[in-house]
Amino acid sequence: MIITHGSTDSWVGGISARLSSIKLISLRERHNLFPIRSSLSKWLHNSLFNGILSISDVVSEYLTSIGVKKNRIHHLPDSVNIKNFTHKNRSLRLEYNIPDNAIVIGSFTSLRPEKGVWDLFKLCKSVLHHPNVWFIFGGTKYTEIEQKINHELNTEGHDTTRVIWTGFRKDVGEVYASFDIFVHLTHSEGMGTVLLEAMASHLPVIVWDRRPMSDIIVNNSNGICVPFGNHNKVVSTIDTLVHDKQLRDKMGDIGRSTVVKKYGDDSLKKRLKEIIDTQQLKQK
Repeated sequence: MIITHGSTDSWVGGISARLSSIKLISLRERHNLFPIRSSLSKWLHNSLFNGILSISDVVSEYLTSIGVKKNRIHHLPDSVNIKNFTHKNRSLRLEYNIPDNAIVIGSFTSLRPEKGVWDLFKLCKSVLHHPNVWFIFGGTKYTEIEQKINHELNTEGHDTTRVIWTGFRKDVGEVYASFDIFVHLTHSEGMGTVLLEAMASHLPVIVWDRRPMSDIIVNNSNGICVPFGNHNKVVSTIDTLVHDKQLRDKMGDIGRSTVVKKYGDDSLKKRLKEIIDTQQLKQK
């Protein structure tokens, strides 16, 4: 079996499987919602492979909209290794001198516009009035965006000593362990692995009410879905969570249970085995 992920390796893997004297199963993973515009790329998804591994229902629906037959699409959502997100070590707080009683709010993603970095900026400005709130822009950062945001915060008189830019980190489990509230305001996402990681870390999460995030989050249960673009609602939701530790803990526990049941490694292995068995039957 060959499973490919990107563009180049998909062409190589798919054609190699077709030309091989050995009977091979070739599957192409589709993990995002970037538009597929060229006829050649549509053919690749529709004909070259034995099937497409779709990371979410919304990706599957997009694939059918460009002509991929439903029986060629296999649902294989992201998963997380639960053991990696049981950290109690809040080392990030020590690293950045964040007080133990501080409420840490933030995200961990690629800090680009399509990932909601400017929405995070608006939120950051609105929550720093809480004297014990710290805000973390976690994940890959872009110098121009970081400089512009810091300039705006300083110009408006915000306390930027409570704003942290972590950059890319490998110790993501320990990063999440230092958070109290996780905000994922992405505009476009195939699935949202960071959302699952945050939920696995017992964190209450806030997302825009857009798929596929809203397919994962049951509003006011394992997280909170806010109508897209309603920044005032995000701020009021944050205010509620800042002042209600019991609600934060309850929502975080339900979120972790969701991930354990639906998105743990065991679920991935079970689903992948089902897909392989289905493909093997088709090959006979």
